[in-house]
Amino acid sequence: MTKIITHSGVAHLDDFLSVCLILYKDNSVDTILREAEVSEEELKEKTTWKVDISESYDPDIKAFDHHQYSVFSWISTIFNVTPPGKFGSENCNFQK
Repeated sequence: MTKIITHSGVAHLDDFLSVCLILYKDNSVDTILREAEVSEEELKEKTTWKVDISESYDPDIKAFDHHQYSVFSWISTIFNVTPPGKFGSENCNFQK
């Protein structure tokens, strides 16, 4: 069984597009779950696609989340901004 897990709550365009691309690429997917909480087992499972959850990017375990801190750290270095808070840019302080 191959599944895709994404966050629950309001669906966003990035989640929708990610799921569509995975379904196009991987015809073995038979389950799509939208969960508020994901277990450590599910996060480490190599046959489960994790989309927009886990705050990690690791292709070896099919974890694809653009919210990982390393992305914000890289952006902050280039654009001289403070990385945002955990769930968005409300804490982003632009410096001159």
